[in-house]
Amino acid sequence: DMLQATGIATVAIMSAPIEFQAYRPRFEALIADIKNRGLKLHLVNQMDYKSRLSLIGLKNPLQTLFPPSKSKILSYETSWMQVYASYKPDFLTVIAEPSNLNLKMRVGLIDIDWNTIITSLVQTVKSISPQTQVWVDLVPATGIMDYYMGTSSTMISGLDGIGWDIYGTDGQAVLKQLVPVEVNAGKLVGATETWWNPLYADPIYDNPDYAPLEAAWFQNLMDAAQKNNV
Repeated sequence: DMLQATGIATVAIMSAPIEFQAYRPRFEALIADIKNRGLKLHLVNQMDYKSRLSLIGLKNPLQTLFPPSKSKILSYETSWMQVYASYKPDFLTVIAEPSNLNLKMRVGLIDIDWNTIITSLVQTVKSISPQTQVWVDLVPATGIMDYYMGTSSTMISGLDGIGWDIYGTDGQAVLKQLVPVEVNAGKLVGATETWWNPLYADPIYDNPDYAPLEAAWFQNLMDAAQKNNV
């Protein structure tokens, strides 16, 4: 009720598959509520850190003693795209932050490997829910794999959008360089995850006194988005 009263049109649910599996009835109730209210649904497939999962007694099957193979990653992710797509979301992020996934799983996949995985996941989603917009989320930092995928992922057929996870102003130069390339390639571009950087770095700022600074951050982000067709 509170979110809808603010005028928000889309609600995103960010969850690791293992969390979704453990609390599936709760997630399904939330999904049903979002749809019943006429809001748009964005599901984000986000592998979580082992430390957070351990707090609730869960272990991600891809975070194992030995790094998983590309085929194992694809098989696991495909099975979950089949689940997520069955809810017919308006938007579905099939992979979030590939560079961080490499670190979490201790694998050395390059952008070609991830693009192959994403291509297959896009096909899986579209075969179940053709109207769902399929996205990939990247981190705007120079030198990491996400940076190179900002260009190479524009070649993925059926991928509707490329989202950027923006914290503070560090990635502005990357976005200025890559967003026009993505737009010219016919991809939708968006800020799929963001907040004012000090709040991310230090929870002490998470109080109403800093709301004006948070609001100013989002206003600047919206201004930049409108100028760059985001």
